[in-house]
Amino acid sequence: MGRDGSETRARLLRAGEQVFARSGVNGANLREINAAAGQRNNSALHYHFGSREGLLQAIASRHQHEIDAERVALFDRLDARGDAADVHAVVAVWVRPMASKLASDDGRDYLRILPELVDLLGRVEGLAPSGSAAESLDLPGLRRVLRDLRRLIPVEPDSIITARLLDASHFAAASLAARARELASGRRPALGHERYVENLVAMVSGALRAPRQALAEF
Repeated sequence: MGRDGSETRARLLRAGEQVFARSGVNGANLREINAAAGQRNNSALHYHFGSREGLLQAIASRHQHEIDAERVALFDRLDARGDAADVHAVVAVWVRPMASKLASDDGRDYLRILPELVDLLGRVEGLAPSGSAAESLDLPGLRRVLRDLRRLIPVEPDSIITARLLDASHFAAASLAARARELASGRRPALGHERYVENLVAMVSGALRAPRQALAEF
């Protein structure tokens, strides 16, 4: 792809982040994305990405690979210290790289989209039914997070762990999206960044480690 094609693709990616963040994944108008990217030709998005899902996959791929590279680096530090056998530490590796996206405009836009992508990303890791193009994403850091948490969470059967991991994914995504919207609006959050992240990690860790109550018999 030539320079002009690369620049057009980059503009469409950024416009997609902005419009999806504002209007939602399903509510966004593809013509509006083309226009926001400065493209008079309404077929530009389809030429570069093929479809709405293709654009979403490209957006998710860009951000998730950045997030996952940070997760891998954090795991390397945990391994060096011998701290990787702790639920709280692994959840921090899961959550902190996502929260780092709060520092930039495009990162905040991505986090506002994230709740609508959780199931799509979950299909990559077997937390939700298969059938999405997102299965092509290669996220070794996320794979290790989920593998380690499955090993460390003291509940049975495995279906309970799967449900907890998916629910935790939805909860963290919703919290980060709300935080991103608050920051984008110019309001000052009640909690500073580090305290917010620490609290989110503690809440997710606590939910994952909660004892399983016996089901009532009827």
